[in-house]
Formats: sequence, C-alpha cells, structure tokens
Amino acid sequence: MTNSSAKPRLKFTDETFRDGPQSVWANRMRTASMLDSAPVLDECGFDRINLISGSAFETAIVYLYEDPWERLHELRKRIKKTDTIILVRGRNLFGWKRYSDDVVEMFMQRLKQIGIDWVLIFDALNDVSNVAFHVRCAKKLGMGVLGYVTYSISPAHTPEHFVQKSKEFIACGADGIVFGDASGLLTPETARENMVALRRALPDTILEFSGHDATGLSSLCYKEAIDAGIDGVYSAARPLAYGESIPATLDLMAMADRSGLQTQLNEEALRRIDDYFLWVAYQEGRPFSRKVAPNDRNFRTFAHHQVPGGMMSHLVSQLKNLKLIDRLDEVLEETGRVREEMGYPVMVTPFSQLVTVQATFNVLEGKRYHTVPEELRLYLRGHYGQSPGQIDQNILDRVIGNEDRIDSSAVFGREMVPEFVAENGPFASDEDLLLELFNSKVVVQKYRANQKPVSRGDVPSPLYGLVQEIAKRPGLSRIVVSKGSLRLEQCM
Repeated sequence: MTNSSAKPRLKFTDETFRDGPQSVWANRMRTASMLDSAPVLDECGFDRINLISGSAFETAIVYLYEDPWERLHELRKRIKKTDTIILVRGRNLFGWKRYSDDVVEMFMQRLKQIGIDWVLIFDALNDVSNVAFHVRCAKKLGMGVLGYVTYSISPAHTPEHFVQKSKEFIACGADGIVFGDASGLLTPETARENMVALRRALPDTILEFSGHDATGLSSLCYKEAIDAGIDGVYSAARPLAYGESIPATLDLMAMADRSGLQTQLNEEALRRIDDYFLWVAYQEGRPFSRKVAPNDRNFRTFAHHQVPGGMMSHLVSQLKNLKLIDRLDEVLEETGRVREEMGYPVMVTPFSQLVTVQATFNVLEGKRYHTVPEELRLYLRGHYGQSPGQIDQNILDRVIGNEDRIDSSAVFGREMVPEFVAENGPFASDEDLLLELFNSKVVVQKYRANQKPVSRGDVPSPLYGLVQEIAKRPGLSRIVVSKGSLRLEQCM
C-alpha cells in the first residue's frame, strides 16, 4: 500500500462481481460466492464495487434461479465502507425491451432505496439522447452518475466522436466519463490518441478507463491511459481477469506505483480475494482466465468483424449443428460488410446479435437481405436511435422501402407501468413488478418453480477446502503446514 500523500492518487473500481464473471464465467457466479467474499472486498480500499448488470440480472433468473434483487440487498448489507455501482444498459435497463420514463424512474428509485451509490450508464449506439432521462433521474435521487462511452473501430468512431459523446453526457448532468473498450479493440497508439483527446477536452471532469484484454493489449492501453492523466481504472480479481475480461487489480496497482501514483488499496486483502476466487473456480469447475498473446493477424481479422466472444461461441455452435462450420470465415467476412452497411453500430448487445445473424442469413441463403429479422428492420427505421455512421441508402431502400422512420424517443413518454399492472398485477412490490416486466412470462414461471434461496456459507473456506482435499488422498503419510514462524507437522 502506497502512503506518500505527495503523489496523485489513482482510483480503482472493482469488477469481480460484475465484469469478471460476465466475461469469463458467462455470469454464472452464484450469490453465495459473492456474499462470503464481500466483507473482504470491502476492506480492499476500492473507490467503488460494481455489483450487477442487466445480463447478470437475467442470468440469475434464467440459469441460477436466484433472486437478483435479494443479491443486491444482501451485498449492500455486507459492503459498508465502499461505494457501490451498477451498470445500466440504456433504455433496456435490466430487460430487453426499450422502456419508458416511468419504468426508468421506478428502477432508479429501487436502486436508491437498496443503497446503490452510483450508476454507470451506457447506450449501445453511444446515443446519449436515449439515456439523458436516466442521468437526470439518478442525479435527482442523489446518486452519482458516470457515462460509459464505448470505443469501436470505424470511420465514424474518431476521437472527436468520443469527445462529443462525452460532452453530451456531462451536459445532461453526468459526474464523469468512463471510456470503455468492451471488445479489446484499442491498441496502445489508439488508446493514447483517444485518452489524450478526452483529457484535453475534459480537464476538470472525472475520466476513467476500462479495457478488455481479448487481443492481449489491455495492459499497454491502461499504461497509456494512466500516462494521459486519467482519474481511475477498472479491474478484477486475478482468476476473473484477462482473456475476455479486464486486467487484474494487483497488476494495475503495481503499474500505478511504477507511474508515480498512489492508491489506497490493501495488498494483503487483495491477495486474499485472489486466493478465494481461485478456490471458488476450483470448487465450481469454472475456467481460470489466462492472458492472451497479442497477434497482429488475429487483431486485423477481429477488427474487421468485431464479433465478441460470447456471440462468436454461439455462432460457431450453430454452424457446427448445421454442419456448415466450413463457412465460418465467409460469415465473419460478411459480418464486417453488414456492419458497414448498418452505419457501424458498436458490436455489443443487441447489435452484435443483429449484425451477425443478418450476415449468416446472407451467406447461407446466397441472397443478401432476402431474410431480414424484424429487430433489424426496426433498427433501420430508427427504433434504436441514431447510428454512428450513415446507413447505406441501397440497403434502406431494399429492406424498408417506403416504411416510415420511427421516432426513437416516442416510447419514452408513454407510461408502461399502469398498463402492465392492469394486465399482470397486482404485485407484492416494485421489485416483483420490475422482475416480471424485464422477463417473459415463461421465464418468470420457470424461475418461480425452481427458485433457490440465497444462502451464505456454502462455499468452504480455503483452509477447510484444503482439509477436504487432503481427506480424499489416503496415500499421504505426512502433512506439513507452515506460515511465517509457525510450522505444524502431522504424521498420518
């Protein structure tokens, strides 16, 4: 732990409960594993701890059969010193539809009542008009707000674009900006170019960086961001870092120290967290994340199609099932072409799905845009907001013809809550209402039938786990346990 008060301090936001498991464990971290570690995480000295996102909320219901609202309540009880933050995905919030202002307001009120201190808000198109109400609502309730501006590679995604989007977030009330590379597309050079431009344009604004390691370049990009004078970084415990995830906290702590910055992190507590989640991964059969070796050829291929890891796995599985895996390269090449024609949307949910599915239809049917999913038609008509670049007019003419453009803000003012309550209520609480609003009836019914209580203490401590493992090996003749000057030896 660095103590020199003369050094500027780099802030840290922990993503061990949110981005880490989302990126490397498909969000399958159980609430019990979080609850047992939360008090230790609270002692690590983070400025914020990220608790959940929309995809984790959904996974808790669909796959784990756990109440995600209860997860938030129980974590907040155990995290007493550190600010908490959650990631909000645009107008979708924690669901998949685009919700109106009254739903956004109810959602933000629930977060505030649970005790959430900050919200990190992003829009998949970087269209800030979609989320301006979110910012104002959260600020009115007394929460801090950070706008997440998502990096991508295209002619439309220039430093000027990211500066403009950041200024739009600040103009509607956000406290600061997180420049996020959700796909691992930044290089050290582009990281430097963009971070310098953002810092110069926003000298007195909170500016933070979060970068994924899918191409093996994240650590170099974090170094460039730190050198550009950012205020904070995002990191995770080592077993949930790197690969598709973000760097490990202890590595970034060392980087900060080498850069002449102090942190308020507790190294001993961080090592306990790393050890704990190694044990959780072992107990639950989860993969240990590994660093990716940078490769120029792989980077160029990925930069063309930009299909993220989760969507890539799904695409490969589907093509294998159809016995068409030999056409994967064609689909990926077509994906880059479709993305260009769509005006270069950032390849995050839902656009990674929309673009890749359309490319797959184009290749397998042998006719481009012969079959077009309804959601892609809605995007082309403006339902999701303003595309970063110009949509190809030939594609617009072919797919939507004379259909009217949709005012993406038209849904915002329509009240959804009274209608939903009238058709599906009554509800025991606003949390129950929102849970059912965010999920289909089929999903909710299956969840209710299989719901598991949120428990604490069913993840054994590493020491207890060691004893359990030793008990499974009857061939051992001697056990030695040592720590510092303490040494215990037992003959079997």
